[in-house]
Amino acid sequence: MNFNSRNTNILYIDDDIMMLENFKLQFKNYFSVQITDSISQAKKIIENEEIHIIICDQRMEETTGVEFFTEIIKKKPNPIRILLTAFTDVDVIIDAINYGHIYQYIRKPFVYTDMLSVLFNASKIYHLKRQKNTSK
Repeated sequence: MNFNSRNTNILYIDDDIMMLENFKLQFKNYFSVQITDSISQAKKIIENEEIHIIICDQRMEETTGVEFFTEIIKKKPNPIRILLTAFTDVDVIIDAINYGHIYQYIRKPFVYTDMLSVLFNASKIYHLKRQKNTSK
């Protein structure tokens, strides 16, 4: 498989505009990055575009990241899901794993090199799964 991370579409959802803008600046040279501070806008993007990795903050104005992932997975099960939060709550982590089927739980503020590694690995996993499913 010829893997190129620039072919990976990432959607990052957070109500912190500075986090969104910094994320895009940090990772746009490696991935195709879209950002939004709105869950409803995120749903529209996911519905209309092929998104490979979804990163969502746990505490959003409209809903929680876990609730968002739980809803999204029913319609779009393929994207890799990453939950981002500044708070550590064991029940949230358990729900994220059980209901949102998250790939990774990351604490804010994240370390750039750690996030980059997680995104490269998630990208590889997504594209390998896709290749496996298309070769059946």
